[in-house]
Amino acid sequence: PQAPPARPESATMGPVVIDTAIWCLRHDPAIEFVMQALNSERYQQLSQMLAAPRIEYEHETGRPLPITLLTGHSQTAMAAADAVLMASGTTTLEALLLKRPMVVVYKMAPLSAWLLRRLVKSKFISLPNLLTGAALVPEVLQDDARADVLGPLVLDALKDISHREQLMAKFDAIHRELARNASERAADALLKLIGL
Repeated sequence: PQAPPARPESATMGPVVIDTAIWCLRHDPAIEFVMQALNSERYQQLSQMLAAPRIEYEHETGRPLPITLLTGHSQTAMAAADAVLMASGTTTLEALLLKRPMVVVYKMAPLSAWLLRRLVKSKFISLPNLLTGAALVPEVLQDDARADVLGPLVLDALKDISHREQLMAKFDAIHRELARNASERAADALLKLIGL
């Protein structure tokens, strides 16, 4: 028998991101959010996920829910953002190169998480942390991937000016180092990830 198709990442991560955005808006209604859809199919999926929270938020506050859903232009949207909440992956390196403060979140099926914990030896999952060997950006995984955990981290990324400036300096140093030894550093990060 054929295995069922893999559940798209947006099906797992979409509700987490939407709940976190609404948590942040309840603490600071001036924030505006942009969600990036990979393609038109994911755009439709995320639009459906946003429908009920949008109605609930607008009924509760009397204001439109300031979450704009986009498809395409991901780098432009990221570059314009003051902070980024994102799933772990190569886009974390893109955010680092754009010098954007970020909170990295990842949630997967319990069996996949169990297998990954046994196969991957690194304590980090995001490329900024793997490249530096330090907790440069927050990483939130599995059961901790909830609005009440992520929301305060996103607000800190937006509002802690001193930390933002330190982070930008570190990102700039990593960027310069990568430009000098790009292939060696990328290989080193992958080796750390698989525990070799």
